[in-house]
Amino acid sequence: MDPSRRALIEHGIDAGTLFRVHNGNNVLEGVHPIDRGSFLEYHCPDAATLLKILDVQSPIHNLPVNDAIRTFYYRGHRDADWKLCPSVFRPDSSGHSATAMQTIDGVVEREIAFYCNFLEAVNAQGGFIEDEAFRELDKHRRNAELAEGFALKIEAGLHPSPDFPSAGQMRTLALAQHYNVPTRLLDWTSNPYTALFFATANIDVLNIKSDGDFGVWMIPKILFDAAAQFREFHIIDVSQFQNANIAAQRGCFTSRIPAVSKMLAGQATFPVAPEGGRFLHLDEFLTEDFGDELYNRIVREVTGKPMLLRLNSNEVDVCRKKLDQLGINWATLMPNLEGAAKEAARRDRMNHNF
Repeated sequence: MDPSRRALIEHGIDAGTLFRVHNGNNVLEGVHPIDRGSFLEYHCPDAATLLKILDVQSPIHNLPVNDAIRTFYYRGHRDADWKLCPSVFRPDSSGHSATAMQTIDGVVEREIAFYCNFLEAVNAQGGFIEDEAFRELDKHRRNAELAEGFALKIEAGLHPSPDFPSAGQMRTLALAQHYNVPTRLLDWTSNPYTALFFATANIDVLNIKSDGDFGVWMIPKILFDAAAQFREFHIIDVSQFQNANIAAQRGCFTSRIPAVSKMLAGQATFPVAPEGGRFLHLDEFLTEDFGDELYNRIVREVTGKPMLLRLNSNEVDVCRKKLDQLGINWATLMPNLEGAAKEAARRDRMNHNF
């Protein structure tokens, strides 16, 4: 980052013009957090408390100037213990964890294979594919035709693309992520109730474990913005898409995996923990200062840590009533026939739960 920009940020912290996200004790609607190191965990006692925290009238949403509203990004997890880990790094169907892959190339090659298979299907349906994305698909096709092994792939220039994903490929990569293709991306929403819906949509109230919690992650946009300025971190905004589902869900995507070319050039590093080379989860990545004291001050004095709101699944009915009141369901979040069918199935399932 440019030294003048760093000086401006430091001055803003000192002068108090970069408004703190949290109050002094980090309490939300009477709930005191548990500091988990890289995030603050809030155990909400009931659905009413969770809904109060998510409501725009809760103090954490308000900026102390011109009645402005602070922007947060949210992500819902049916199981509150799930980590903020991109799908390409999660265990595959055989139980092997992608985080245990021996090389970065292995991760990239696996992701490109998923991505190109998605592009192949889109192309077969007559869908539009940008030029840069199609070039990657063409390389993947030729790669598949080679039987001589990895050395010949490199000789032919078909080694996993060092610049993947380029700016021209990011849109289709995000679309692939939206449709559950394993990628390096994580999807988010600026609507807390959309995240709450995805956290609760598949909870079966007849088979809830008494100790099972669902979770809603809540991260201030200013923390995402800080990470994007200080390190390899990208926010892919919904305005770049022409997709009704993503628009209805007020979605965006984040990426923190640098291109291989940048790592080879020493311009970026793979986000792994210092101990054992474990892949950093997003909350860890956002709060790790990597030796930069100014970034440490931003997290400590301005943005605070990511927040995880937990609630026992026994409270799910109250949340669903609120979502029904707001008209948040599959039909509104996926405004097409697939969404209508999913909503019909959800309502039938809910009817059998009572």
